[in-house]
Amino acid sequence: MYNNISLNDGTILKIESIEFDIYLTYQNWKEEINTIIFIDAIYLEVLNAIKAESGDLSVETDDQKIFEICEKIEEPAANYKLFKIFSAWNWDNKLIEVIAKDVKAII
Repeated sequence: MYNNISLNDGTILKIESIEFDIYLTYQNWKEEINTIIFIDAIYLEVLNAIKAESGDLSVETDDQKIFEICEKIEEPAANYKLFKIFSAWNWDNKLIEVIAKDVKAII
């Protein structure tokens, strides 16, 4: 869990980019529809995510991918985090990776 955002046992419904932000809409285990926003995203990788059951959101600040992407766009890596969402049933199965400054929930 990061910033009180839990995707455990959720189903990813939609991913969209609006300006520099990535919006991820999902249905939680209570069948409530929620959206989180990855703020100032500079990288997105989606693998078999739509309609997939998600595990929790993890965050890393020292992954090599952050440094590589930031170097290419000439941005300081210290401003960014790597957010990962894995399958609820198999933590070896990555669903989504996003490099962004932060993530927050829409309430």
